[in-house]
Amino acid sequence: MTRAVAAALALPFMILTLAACGGSEPAEPVGRIGLVSDRTGMVAVWIMDVDGSQPSRLIDGFFPAWSADGREIVYSRRTADGMFDLFILSPETASNLRITDDPGNDAHGSWSPDGQSIAFASDPQGNQDIYVINPDASGLTRLTMSDGPDQTPDWSPDGSKIVFGSFRGDNHDIYVMNADGSEQTRLTTDQEVDANPVWSPDGRKIAFDSFRTGTAQLYVMDSDGSDLRQLTFDADQSFGPVWSPDGKWIAFNRAFESGQNIVLLRADGSEEIRLDSPYGEFVFAWLTEE
Repeated sequence: MTRAVAAALALPFMILTLAACGGSEPAEPVGRIGLVSDRTGMVAVWIMDVDGSQPSRLIDGFFPAWSADGREIVYSRRTADGMFDLFILSPETASNLRITDDPGNDAHGSWSPDGQSIAFASDPQGNQDIYVINPDASGLTRLTMSDGPDQTPDWSPDGSKIVFGSFRGDNHDIYVMNADGSEQTRLTTDQEVDANPVWSPDGRKIAFDSFRTGTAQLYVMDSDGSDLRQLTFDADQSFGPVWSPDGKWIAFNRAFESGQNIVLLRADGSEEIRLDSPYGEFVFAWLTEE
């Protein structure tokens, strides 16, 4: 992957990610990883086992998100007009439906838990805001209208709220709102960038990345913004958290001087497993084994 492509993928994570929790703590992480990779020379959506084995290419594209049942993927693809639009891929049927066609760039789709809506970020009027749309391309609705970019929405497991990153005033922080866009509430107030928030499978926690120590590191907090804890303490950049379906692990991207790896982190920060790869790869989802 060229430095330009790598930067294009990494930057939205830094300035701007299926599941239910429970059971005893597993000895090893299980499931499958959804990612973007350049292992064939072109940036494409892939899926592989959580240990890095059995990789399978699905389609050219960026920023994939799997539906809760794992049967459909919303992703972004550059179209003939040079802009990014949203498409829905159904691997079982090979259906590939375009659901947005507007003058802006559409990215970072996130499925509602019931599969009836997709939240995403778009900038058709210049400023990036959060929108929702139905999977059949109907019902497009704008949820935010702030003075700065709103990015990377993620639905709460019960479907009642959406967490997102936003640059409002003079800082990029984590916000949460009701699924209809009402009651937008700021959760973080640090002067450094806080971005890429994702709900834990049980809805009690939110993981995100932040530059508050000088480099991007992972943090977790309660869903109301309390009980903030730092999870990673590496000298390199750690960003783009994704929870495992059981809530026991968090996958993320670690960028360092000579490349990048996907890393699996126990949710309490006590153990890391690095998936070494010679390719440029970015994790976007953690799926069950089915």
